[in-house]
Amino acid sequence: MKNKSLIILSSIFIILFIMSLFIGSWDISFFEIIDLFFNRYEDINKATAILNVRLPRILLATVSGAIIGVCGVICKSCFQNPLVDPYFLGISSGSAFGAAFAIVFSLPIFLIAPLFTFIAVLIPIVFSFRSTSILKLLFMGIVINSVFSSGLSILKVIAEIGKLREITFWLMGSLGNTNIRYTLILFAVFIIALFFFLLQSSKIDALTLGELHAYDKVKDIRFFRLQLLFVVSILMSMSVLATGIISWVGLGVPHLSRIIWRTSSSSKLLINSAFGGAILLLLCDLIIRSIIKMPLFGGRIAGELPISVATSLFGAIFLFVFLFRRSKYD
Repeated sequence: MKNKSLIILSSIFIILFIMSLFIGSWDISFFEIIDLFFNRYEDINKATAILNVRLPRILLATVSGAIIGVCGVICKSCFQNPLVDPYFLGISSGSAFGAAFAIVFSLPIFLIAPLFTFIAVLIPIVFSFRSTSILKLLFMGIVINSVFSSGLSILKVIAEIGKLREITFWLMGSLGNTNIRYTLILFAVFIIALFFFLLQSSKIDALTLGELHAYDKVKDIRFFRLQLLFVVSILMSMSVLATGIISWVGLGVPHLSRIIWRTSSSSKLLINSAFGGAILLLLCDLIIRSIIKMPLFGGRIAGELPISVATSLFGAIFLFVFLFRRSKYD
């Protein structure tokens, strides 16, 4: 079957999406959901919570997961490096520094975080106009990450205890700060970007094989790579603004899509990684929302766990399996 992977992934996604409506810190039955959507539900408080909190949260997990998964595929193709993720160019460190700066000095995060993210991404992109070397661009990303990480450490030292907790929680990612309008805008931008990537899929395939192969289909490789990275930067900046930093998804999901479905076609990888990222974030969010009510924790967890607690666990398992699998051939 040609679209076997698409059918399986979309089925898993739909199941998790529906389960996420039912399960959480408090559960709701299937019939209550039906009554809610047909305006027959009498519990106004619970109905409001589902429509204004749980559903927007699920949509944000879906869109953000899809964005990070797709951007992971593009970054690996651009740098021809399996260990590169969407945060490598300085997006994570720039946004983290901007958010921490905004929190410490009581400034609006939605203005300061994107500003520093843009600066962090702009520097290596400008540098790439002077050098065509991928290795130098990778090292520039490391330099940018180091500089902003140092600044972040200074901000943590001078931050008050309450603000330090807020910074830490933001750095570990959260789906709690949902805004349905912003999520819909994010979804629209993602669809446009995904359509652009799919149109360029044959060129991305050539770029993945190396510059010698890419010259047959891409006239200006440096400009094409910059186009891809610019779109990735926009997507990731908007995603980070909504969720904070969510680790491992952009690194692990493209690899799993390649291994499980045994394909290296960028068009298939983009679609599969979009579904894979959405599925992973929905699953992780389902876990952290359910874990709060477990008797083991006995109410020790105030609020919710950061989403990266679950995604990092996934990443550790993935890395172990990946290394074990490679060691058999070494």
